[in-house]
Amino acid sequence: MESQLLYLKAACTELRRSRLFNKSHVAVLKTGNHISDGTFRGDIIRSEGIRAARARDQGRVSSIKSNDPPEDQSQDAESIIEVLVYSLNGTVSKLGRALKESGDFLNSEMKNVDVEIGMHRGEKCSDKKKYTPKKENVASKTLESTNPPSLDLRQVLFPAIKDRRIDDSCSDDDAS
Repeated sequence: MESQLLYLKAACTELRRSRLFNKSHVAVLKTGNHISDGTFRGDIIRSEGIRAARARDQGRVSSIKSNDPPEDQSQDAESIIEVLVYSLNGTVSKLGRALKESGDFLNSEMKNVDVEIGMHRGEKCSDKKKYTPKKENVASKTLESTNPPSLDLRQVLFPAIKDRRIDDSCSDDDAS
């Protein structure tokens, strides 16, 4: 029993330190409060909270009295702790797997994006070097003018900062 309690405490401290868990916990609480707001259940919960706060300020004891003997309460507490440890263990392991899968996915996707951007830049540079027309032909000029310029992924994703970008389209190779 003590080892389970220690395990539960260690898992709780690990969760408290987790920034992602704290953010998701706050989001869940805000969503729950938002959903309960204005409903009959939300009003009951709010009024019970206000009543409990007033009772605590005035030093009153709760109006709910328990007739359970202390042994039953300790057994109930032990069973609740066991259930909590089991569910918390499952939750933490699922969260760990999900975070690992998310990290692996992001790493692989970022590598693919870097490769695609590198290939795109390489094609753009090699097109400028390869295309040196020997004869200036009217047909080739019309074909050249009708081809749309190659799209840069960053220009498509972030058009608002177009004027602040530094042009890195292999112009330093042409200058030398």
